[in-house]
Amino acid sequence: MIRNYIKMALRNLMRNRRSFFVNMIGLVVGFSACLGILLVLSYEQSYDNFHAGKDRIYRLVREDKKVEAKGYGAGIPFPMASAIAAEYPQVEATAQMYGERDVQVIVPSGPDGANRKFLEAKGVFFTTPQFFKIFNFRMKSGTTDAIREPGTALLTEDYASQF
Repeated sequence: MIRNYIKMALRNLMRNRRSFFVNMIGLVVGFSACLGILLVLSYEQSYDNFHAGKDRIYRLVREDKKVEAKGYGAGIPFPMASAIAAEYPQVEATAQMYGERDVQVIVPSGPDGANRKFLEAKGVFFTTPQFFKIFNFRMKSGTTDAIREPGTALLTEDYASQF
């Protein structure tokens, strides 16, 4: 019985080669599109998934209205965070971030008191202490309270190894 079905399928394939290949190409394109969409959705759902209370973290953006087009940017005015906290009592914490591309990092080194200077183009972010009330990043050493003191920084392990 199955042998008969296979023979019939092969005969129909030989008679209708064009339609077979068109159907197969359509099937492959459809499966590829579904797989691509699933990969994008999986990535989007797993991004920064380790933060506690991730369903309660929101990012504010600004809307830039220009004559040519409308766009969105990541930066909002600095007084906005305190205004939002005052206006909406349900907001538990607000944090601001400011990024710079070229920042000169000075590290005191050695007993001679000479400072080593580094010019980094990777970028540095400045933030408020409330940042660590919102986001959960593990610290290898030290505490997040160090960010409250002037002239201090929190570094990633890779970045700290350069110094």
